[in-house]
Amino acid sequence: MKYYFVINPAAGKGKISESIGERITEVCTAVGADFEIYYTKARGDAIDFVKHTVEASDSEELRFIAC
Repeated sequence: MKYYFVINPAAGKGKISESIGERITEVCTAVGADFEIYYTKARGDAIDFVKHTVEASDSEELRFIAC
């Protein structure tokens, strides 16, 4: 299973997105999880990212977590 963490870097006035990414990397690496962090770039970008990722998947089980 692959985990995708979708982070809006503008959320929280942009103060915590970097630390969230670092913490996600730390925890996922420690437990050996297959993961990717995606930082959104514009309004609607998260929806496009999820849609394209699912369409490109080879039926692997995916989990998306919005942060």
